[in-house]
Amino acid sequence: MPHKKTQCAKKRPSADRTREMILAAARKLFVQQGFAATSISQIAKAAHVTNQSLIYHHFSNKVELWKQIKQSMVAQHLPAIHQRLQQVKTANDFIEIFIKTTVQVFCECPDLKRMADWQYLEPDSLKISGLSMGSIDEVWLLLKSFQQAGALRSDLDAVEISQLLVSLSNTAVQIPPGPLRDDVFAELLAGAKRILLVKTSV
Repeated sequence: MPHKKTQCAKKRPSADRTREMILAAARKLFVQQGFAATSISQIAKAAHVTNQSLIYHHFSNKVELWKQIKQSMVAQHLPAIHQRLQQVKTANDFIEIFIKTTVQVFCECPDLKRMADWQYLEPDSLKISGLSMGSIDEVWLLLKSFQQAGALRSDLDAVEISQLLVSLSNTAVQIPPGPLRDDVFAELLAGAKRILLVKTSV
């Protein structure tokens, strides 16, 4: 029995290393060429995994692998996101803080932004959405509470609203630096509020 435990202990680091190699290779390929253009066989080759079935031992499919990578990126920013969300008092605050926080995350993690860019090109982008700003429980609760209070549009579901806000955040990241940047960003925020806020809300 002790001998078997020793064998398991020796095998585990190897399995962990394999998983990390798969994640690193997949991240690089997803960032470079997107979800659809990246195959499991390409990931296996880049990760130096000779047996492709090993990938399915760690991840059920390519969608799960994509989501795991996005989740690991967002997880690094969760404390800052949580801190920002504590400042939300109104639906107006929610929209502004959501966009500003997402812009900050995208600027600090270009790979996440690039994966978001690729995601919007997918015919069924919701299928691979994974963990995003809109998938954080705290964000969902705030969003839905403002919808129930009649402050945010209720004819759009929470997923559609979060996707719209992330898309606008992605646009904001691309505003070129210069004297007009603040004005353009302010107009983008104003546009988001015109689209999503119920007129009587503040």
